[in-house]
Formats: sequence, structure tokens, C-alpha cells
Amino acid sequence: MSTKILRPSRADVARFAAAVHSGAWAGTSAVELSDRRSTLPPMSMNGNWLRVTPAELDRAKDDLDWALEFVSGAMDERQLGTGKAWDAFDFLLNRRGFTVPIVYGAEQFVDTPQGPDDDDPEVDWGHGPPRYLTPEQVATAAAELAGLTEDDLVRGVDQVELTCAEIYPDIWDRPDELGWVTHHLPYVTEFFTTAAKDGDAVICWLD
Repeated sequence: MSTKILRPSRADVARFAAAVHSGAWAGTSAVELSDRRSTLPPMSMNGNWLRVTPAELDRAKDDLDWALEFVSGAMDERQLGTGKAWDAFDFLLNRRGFTVPIVYGAEQFVDTPQGPDDDDPEVDWGHGPPRYLTPEQVATAAAELAGLTEDDLVRGVDQVELTCAEIYPDIWDRPDELGWVTHHLPYVTEFFTTAAKDGDAVICWLD
């Protein structure tokens, strides 16, 4: 049976991002990635992943309260995030024809709320409920990430595309902003390669 891949709509992302104050960079160079990230607005959305075994995933499906506690206590080597670069990272992967929604997750733990007034605080991990990738989807993602370079991600990309697509955060009118997005790629590739090798699933969420 095929799985319908669901992603938050751009309207949802825009609704979340509307609460974020737009700020100016501190004038640092493009290579000072950590300094650039630190100048992003303090009220923000961050992308996160956690590797879990199939048994842990099954328990999370039955008890998201347990899953949230498990995430809080999980070892660092089982976690990874893209910080505020999650939306741009997803945009660049989609532009390359990536088939697995690794940022948002392909599968739902719970039904997605239909609108801003239907949010369920019981399953809100910061900016909505978590989703997940099955071990099979993780393996597919690892295979697609293999050999992909930072240059590949941005080849032919004009930052105006990100502005037009309303990609969070709203900084794409400033030059040379893609470096702090693409520098996540080697870490993401290693994370998914290890997860695939171990037969893990991955829980995905925004906070």
C-alpha cells in the first residue's frame, strides 16, 4: 500500500513564521556560520530529528507522552537538527527532486489539525505534532543523500526563489545566505547513513 506523504502547507509555515521578528545580520562574513545563526531572531522555529529503533517507534505510536520524555532524555548521538535552516534545507532538497520528506517526516502519529483553531496541545511539540520516517524511508533517504554535495544543493539556485516561496526565515534578500543552510548537509548525510545501517526509524519535529 502506498503512503501519502503529508507536509505542512506554505500557509501553515507562514502562519508560524509571522510570529518571528525579522532582524538584521550583525555584519559577519558568510564563513562565520555560527555567528550568522546566532543573529537570527530569538523567537524561532527549529528542525529536529531523533533516531529510534522499530520497537521504540511502535511505543511512540502508542504513547506520545512517553515519546516526548524519551526525546528529552535521548543521547546526543541519536539526535540531530538543522536549527532555523530546516525550511530552506527542505526547499533545496525538493528542488533536487528528493523523494523523502526528511525535514517534516512522511508519516503521522496523529491526524493533522485542520486549522490554527484546531491545534491540540496534547501533541504539540513546539510547532505542531511530530511525524516520522519508517526504516525503509530512512534507507531511501540515505541512498539519495549519498554523494550529494553542498555545491549540488545550491547549483543554479537564486535566493529570490526562496523569497518567492516564502521560505523561513525571511532573510533571502541579503546576499550569500545559503552557506549556513548547506553546511548541515554532511552531518545530515552521516546521521541518515548511520540510521539506515542500524535499521532505525527517525522522528521529525519542529520546535
